Amino acid sequence: MSDDQERERSRWIPVTERLPDVANSSYGRVLCIVACKHGLVTAMEYAENRHAKTARGRQPRWEWNWKVSTWTVTHWMPLPEPPEVEQGKEVNRG
Repeated sequence: MSDDQERERSRWIPVTERLPDVANSSYGRVLCIVACKHGLVTAMEYAENRHAKTARGRQPRWEWNWKVSTWTVTHWMPLPEPPEVEQGKEVNRG
């Protein structure tokens, strides 16, 4: 991954700029790190309920602990890549 790609992947993205892409995720859920209006930084899922009965119910929304979040998310970022592991040992990428 280039330095520019790494910087882009590790920056806070305003929700007004774009939201996580649930359409291309396996289960209609994307785990992210989020910053909320009241100062909380936590992990949340941006998720869609593909089996909801109404169009409004199928709209993507932020969830925390499998419940719709009432917190106002202002920014998000994708999770970092996991460490490379070889035969039970961590591999130094550097």
